[in-house]
Amino acid sequence: MPEQLKPFISSSLPRPTLRAKVVSEGGGWLLGLGVVVLLAALVIYVGLWVYQRSLVTVHSEWQEQIRNQESELRSDTLANLINVANSLAVGRELLSNHAWITQAFRFLEAATHAKVQFLKFDFLRDVRKIDLAGLASSYQTVAEQVRILESYPDVEKVAFGGLSRTEKGLVSFKLAITFKPSLLALPNR
Repeated sequence: MPEQLKPFISSSLPRPTLRAKVVSEGGGWLLGLGVVVLLAALVIYVGLWVYQRSLVTVHSEWQEQIRNQESELRSDTLANLINVANSLAVGRELLSNHAWITQAFRFLEAATHAKVQFLKFDFLRDVRKIDLAGLASSYQTVAEQVRILESYPDVEKVAFGGLSRTEKGLVSFKLAITFKPSLLALPNR
């Protein structure tokens, strides 16, 4: 019999175990998964970069629109808003002064003698004073007018002077009424 030939690969070598077989075949699978993840990450990165560039472009366009609208607002609307604000401030001041002057007129209406006529009226709010010039039918009427004014709780002091007779026989006089701050209080409505 012919001599038996030895196999080229020795059978005495250990056969790969199941674990070694899985590792050698799984390495290809793991490499494929790694390539897929790398490609996905690259696509996401490029997508985010493009998205960021579009956001920067949109942001710069919006900034330009805001600058244009601010310049339009400043030129027309802002001037109008400033004028309205100034008008409101002036109106507020006029109304507040009007309320105090109205109080002074109400006071004089209630405190004026029936035979007295006032010809001049100066209201000095800062010093709480009303300067009046008037005509009365007699010296007695002037004295009664002063007493009436002094009887009001809002009056601090009454000074009179400049007494003289007119050609028609009336008595010309001047009054200075200093009043308490309570006269400036707005009435309860």
